[in-house]
Amino acid sequence: MRKRTGRPSPLQLLVWGYVGLSVLGALLLMIPWARRGPLSFVDALFTATSALCVTGLIVKDTATFWTPFGKAILLLWIEIGALGYMTFATLILGFLTGKRDLRLRQMMSASFPALSPGYIGQFARRVLLFSILTQTVGWILLALWLWPTRGVRALGEGLFLSISAFGNAGFSPYSDNLVQAGQHAGVLLTVALLLILGGVGFWVIEDLTFYFTGRRRKLTLHTRWVLRLTTLLLLSGTLWILLADWHRGLVTYSPGFRILHAFFQAATPRTAGFNTVDLTRLSPLSLTLIAFLMFVGGSPGGTAGGIKTTTLLTLWTATRAFLRGHDVVLSRRRIPLETVAQATAIVTLAAAVIGGVLTLLLFAEGAHTTIERTFRYFFEVVSAFGTVGLSLGSLQDPRVSFSADFSVPAKSLIILTMWIGRAGILTVAAAFIERRHEPIQYVDGQLLVG
Repeated sequence: MRKRTGRPSPLQLLVWGYVGLSVLGALLLMIPWARRGPLSFVDALFTATSALCVTGLIVKDTATFWTPFGKAILLLWIEIGALGYMTFATLILGFLTGKRDLRLRQMMSASFPALSPGYIGQFARRVLLFSILTQTVGWILLALWLWPTRGVRALGEGLFLSISAFGNAGFSPYSDNLVQAGQHAGVLLTVALLLILGGVGFWVIEDLTFYFTGRRRKLTLHTRWVLRLTTLLLLSGTLWILLADWHRGLVTYSPGFRILHAFFQAATPRTAGFNTVDLTRLSPLSLTLIAFLMFVGGSPGGTAGGIKTTTLLTLWTATRAFLRGHDVVLSRRRIPLETVAQATAIVTLAAAVIGGVLTLLLFAEGAHTTIERTFRYFFEVVSAFGTVGLSLGSLQDPRVSFSADFSVPAKSLIILTMWIGRAGILTVAAAFIERRHEPIQYVDGQLLVG
């Protein structure tokens, strides 16, 4: 059994770090010159949490309510949340002192479990370098695309979009998200590429870099399957939306732009939160698919949330193996039962959190709950858990998310859900549930299931 030392564990520090940074961000956003109007602490905390957890749900119009100073705070919090605040802490401490505290390395390992302690600093530097280069290229491209119509404002808007897209944050410098950019293929493709690069995970980017530079002879099993799953979800999602909304939500666009918008709306739930069409115009089939993609999210070790693509793959492979009566094997590699158990726990806990939060949300909003609004609540909860930011919109102000209509208790539930989604459901569970070593082995028992 783990000894009680009275000191918080690295996992607990990691979780509380997100809470502390959210509160700090809220206090900064409360500063008068960060905003253009009254702001409650709950709304400030909601916005800061949404930025730190790279979600994108908003209760204030990003384009008009926040001043340049306020938007700068949002961008900084998005950057910290996207790369992981432990990455920044590791780099800053290493830069200032030339060494890295053991406690900090333990927290970094908790944030990126696959890292060995000796590789933490090097990995953090590569993550930061790749992020800066990618976002800079994205900024230049977006500024060039936007310049003919936006003029000098394209510089600021391009920077905001580049950081938000790569961070899979979903915050937009425009009141209608990206609907006004719906006829600009260059902007949409650049944003889509940025969010895909952020969502595949830094492990995959590093592996691809080593492979194409000759430092690694072949791609790892993880990288190969992440690329396959990402491609499969993008293509199948695009086809699904095209079939469901060719004559409905996408009918106002030309055939070429219908394909582009379908591709973008299949990419953004993974988990960026941008939308180029009014989601309320899409069919229930498309919205159901988007909710599923938000639940799945991106891949481990990146800026995306959700249960992750590899979790879904592990469960599918284990189910197929059970039905066929053989070991869990993927590409001639045996998947350990511990990995299968971990994937099962992730999906079970994720479903429990979404179901529990939705139930509490319906209780909190009991006076406003209707059958028609229930799906809106469900969509908002899944979006918060997956740190996506897509929303069916406020019924009072279409420029903000549905959460803007919520009561204080309901908003607090969404804030909690975003924290859990960003820190990771297993991380949160392991941080506050004590693990015990069971010295006794019990006799097998029979329990009927299925």
